[in-house]
Amino acid sequence: MVNLFYMKKQFWAVLLLMVSVSFFSCSDVQDDETDEVKIEKTYEERVNEIREAIRKNPEWLANIEKKAKEQNISVDSMMLLDARWLVDDQDGKHLDPSVLNKVTADTTNVQQRIRDMESKIRKDAKWMDEVNRKAKERNITVDSMIKADAIWMVDEEDGKHKQ
Repeated sequence: MVNLFYMKKQFWAVLLLMVSVSFFSCSDVQDDETDEVKIEKTYEERVNEIREAIRKNPEWLANIEKKAKEQNISVDSMMLLDARWLVDDQDGKHLDPSVLNKVTADTTNVQQRIRDMESKIRKDAKWMDEVNRKAKERNITVDSMIKADAIWMVDEEDGKHKQ
């Protein structure tokens, strides 16, 4: 009986020693200053970072305001479109001129889908309540919030929010 107790005690002591040694000898425990940890951001987070950068840069914001006026859309919508373009560009999604016709057709299709989604949002009372709340929170126009939600929904349908 005493031997069995002593053997169990010895077993646990050896096990504890092995776990301790393996933990402290693990190479992952010590940080190497040359190793960089990359945390992936969502598409939407990256777009929002660029929008914030636009807001903080007077020249860039003035350019956005000018383009918005030329295209007869709100500044918020233009900022969102430019930010999305930049993220897509960073991801290598802009194609070369040899496929411009296909891109133009796809863009026209996406723009139509966005307009259809905007119409759907405007017809849904619950959705409009939510849009009004978010627009007020973000201090943007209701039209800009409808555009942003419509774009987000079309992107969601296209799987752009998945990592």
